Amino acid sequence: MIMDRVGKGFIAGFIASLALSWLMDPVTLIIRSTWNSPPVVGFLLHFFVGTMVWGAGFGLIYRALPGPFWLRGTIFSLAAWALIMLAGMPLTGAGWFGLRLGISVPIVSLATHVIYGAVLGLIFGALDRRETPAADEDRSADEQLRPIRP
Repeated sequence: MIMDRVGKGFIAGFIASLALSWLMDPVTLIIRSTWNSPPVVGFLLHFFVGTMVWGAGFGLIYRALPGPFWLRGTIFSLAAWALIMLAGMPLTGAGWFGLRLGISVPIVSLATHVIYGAVLGLIFGALDRRETPAADEDRSADEQLRPIRP
């Protein structure tokens, strides 16, 4: 069911965000350099987006992506990176790809998104070990809840 995939996406997104935060917290650094907000705002935004937005998004579209789960997560994270570089960075005043902050911003951001995506895909794949046939999703909720009789 869709809610199962979104829930798994939330869990995988949170764990991937947590793993990335241990390496570095790029959102906090960017917010600190572009907005007049305390670093905790960037940290909370980082977890919200990584868990609720990207985690759920991956849960909804992972089946449309090719390859093993780690590759699907990486492909998904590259799309997220492009969206952030083309829309998010200009909104913060950092310019396209955050280049007003220096050339290292898009490079470090790309690296962290690739790590996030690979972890997201691996965790999601571990949670989704039992592949549900597509036919199960087409059944109504009543049919899915009805017990199977021998």
